[in-house]
Amino acid sequence: MIRRNIWEHNLAKIHQHNLKADLGIYSYTLGMNQFGDMSHEEFKKQMNEFNISANMKKNKFDHNTFCAPSDVAVPRAV
Repeated sequence: MIRRNIWEHNLAKIHQHNLKADLGIYSYTLGMNQFGDMSHEEFKKQMNEFNISANMKKNKFDHNTFCAPSDVAVPRAV
């Protein structure tokens, strides 16, 4: 039931905004999408959180260091 309440709350915000858009207060309208049953905090967490896969966590390779391939001859200077 909580998802339904969040969705109804978001739908009401969309309707309020679109009424103001009809009055010329805003130049754009809003609509419902696949994130409509998420709270603002849930949406931010899902979309802004940096996730490192389990494989990346296990890999201790320093990604800031360049390692030249061992099978390629690279000149010391250019």
